[in-house]
Amino acid sequence: MKPLARLVVLLLLAPGPARPQSGPENDPEIYYDLFVRDSCLTVLVDLGPFLTPRAIDRLHDGIDLAVNCRADLVVPRRFWGDRLAVRRERTVRLSYRKITDDYLLDPGDHQERERLPFSSLDDLYLFLGDSIEICLSRMRELDRGSRHALDLKITTISLTDLNLAEATGDSPGDDSPVRYMFRQFLKLTDYGRREYSAKSRSFSLSELEEEP
Repeated sequence: MKPLARLVVLLLLAPGPARPQSGPENDPEIYYDLFVRDSCLTVLVDLGPFLTPRAIDRLHDGIDLAVNCRADLVVPRRFWGDRLAVRRERTVRLSYRKITDDYLLDPGDHQERERLPFSSLDDLYLFLGDSIEICLSRMRELDRGSRHALDLKITTISLTDLNLAEATGDSPGDDSPVRYMFRQFLKLTDYGRREYSAKSRSFSLSELEEEP
């Protein structure tokens, strides 16, 4: 067996690190606001706490950071579990450019624009704190007779050259066998990923304020 192939096999067979779990201490907290704007139920999520000092060090080392926010609007049920009403996701990607000493942000809002540059961490934290919004649904499309709750799940991903988030496909034919097999290793172990979650109390849609 060739050395490279042997290495890949060992990676796939070796026991992976336990998936990090959110704990009561030191983990970032999820701060959010839920409101109505332009007849759309909108959640604003503060992603600033997830740009940790360790993540900043990794950015300076050339390792990008992706922060995925998944927002589930659910209808709570007593016996059969919550019923999913709406699911929306948004992924923000951060990188650092050594030549100009600034930070680049892809806001992941599906608008055709270049990555946003930030010359200081203060400016970047300010943007992450008050500019990441997700339109969940038009109010007219929701059942006003039901109570709802918001489930938020934040996943941070350290983007290496072979990271899952960089994959363009999920079959061996999409790139080299080594890249594919290593990506399967990452998929099995959740290497470089951390997950956090929060859930709101149940509320009626009439409680939400319309923002200008």
